[in-house]
Amino acid sequence: MIQQRFLEMLQSRPGILGSKQRFSGMLKDYFPQTPIVVRLMISLYEMGVHSEIEIEAENNIRQCAAWKSEQETRLRELESSLRIPYTERLEHGQ
Repeated sequence: MIQQRFLEMLQSRPGILGSKQRFSGMLKDYFPQTPIVVRLMISLYEMGVHSEIEIEAENNIRQCAAWKSEQETRLRELESSLRIPYTERLEHGQ
């Protein structure tokens, strides 16, 4: 449950890791009933874990962009391969 809420927080505010003050405030909003989680996350932030999270997020974004580009290329190739036989049939009166 805590992991899911934390991921929701990061997804709702992508730049939140850039400011310790904003990050701390958001943690307190998302986890008001569990101050120990807030203190733990702030300690991890101070240890530099947020930098690793940002790097991983950037890598994931690049991988998603590359995958999307690859899928778009495949779709264009598929559309092209389907269009050629259909066009040839039209030219031959079929």
